[in-house]
Amino acid sequence: MTSKELSEFIEAADAENAKTNGTVLKVGKLKPEWGLALQGLGITPETHEIYIRDIDARHTLRPKKMRPLPKEWYKNLSHHLQHPSAVLLDTTHSEGASLLLIIQGSDTAYKLVVRLNYNVRKQGVMNIVGTGQLIDLEGIKGKIGKEYVLIEGSL
Repeated sequence: MTSKELSEFIEAADAENAKTNGTVLKVGKLKPEWGLALQGLGITPETHEIYIRDIDARHTLRPKKMRPLPKEWYKNLSHHLQHPSAVLLDTTHSEGASLLLIIQGSDTAYKLVVRLNYNVRKQGVMNIVGTGQLIDLEGIKGKIGKEYVLIEGSL
């Protein structure tokens, strides 16, 4: 997957009259150390590949979303997935595990949610970038140890 392919995929998903159908694009991989940390917490990723679906890209960029990610930033998703400031395991959902990847900018923080071992109809089990948004970093920091487990990095 090239940055051009990702950019075109996101543009197509975010087009005004886009017809989304769950098309997927591989955008990265879980780092081996994340997989080891997750296994230590009782979660074994079935795959290390990370994908994005057109319906999730459209959801992430929708205009009515509170604090949506900037489209140009989102088009660099593959880079951001490999260079987070912090990786956290969300422990609030018993039905499935999610990683929160926090990327700190100079004056903004971004959150990407990667759903682990997510069963995608007709595709199988995948790790999916489900959504993302601009966030209040202090709110995230206050939940470490209560709702999140720090896997890597710092805030």
